[in-house]
Amino acid sequence: MNRLELLKRVAKYGFVVVFILFFCFLFLKKDLFDRDDPSGSQSKTPAAEPGTGNNVELQLTRLLSKKDKIKYWEMEAKRIKVSQVTQKGDATEIVVTFFDDKGKAAMTLNSHGADIDMKTQSLYFRGTVTGHTTRGDTVEIRRMVWDGKKKKLFGYEYVKITKEMAVLTGRNLVGDPSKKYLEIIGDVDVVWKTGTPTP
Repeated sequence: MNRLELLKRVAKYGFVVVFILFFCFLFLKKDLFDRDDPSGSQSKTPAAEPGTGNNVELQLTRLLSKKDKIKYWEMEAKRIKVSQVTQKGDATEIVVTFFDDKGKAAMTLNSHGADIDMKTQSLYFRGTVTGHTTRGDTVEIRRMVWDGKKKKLFGYEYVKITKEMAVLTGRNLVGDPSKKYLEIIGDVDVVWKTGTPTP
């Protein structure tokens, strides 16, 4: 076998080897770049709720109910989750401030949490609600709802309002923060504090 034939044979096998290595490189390259980027530099879409397609959930710590420059309530919470599709949400460890018709704080209420209806801007408080008014009264309500359509508070089962001169208890409550108004309804009882003259 002469030298020329040997070079042709080496070149032929060399070409085959280079061809195989080239395809192996393409395969490995594709595999490397198709993996998840651990650095997080790839764009990520928000997580969807199970079974809802692209139903995005917003996670917040503050929420404001406002319409036509009128503030109704502002919520601060440890966590607020709201679905953009269903417009329903829930919050935990909440403090809600309600405003009067001048936009000033009228009362502040605390609760373990609340279910939120963003369409009506209603709040369904979970657990006992406690708080205070700007007049210095303290309130305790066993079950409470803010009706976003009526713009009123409704308390149920047990209500207690402690004022400077008396403690009022009853079964239900209706409140209008815009007018700084709270009324106890049903089985109302008043206990005057010691040394306070009765009217």
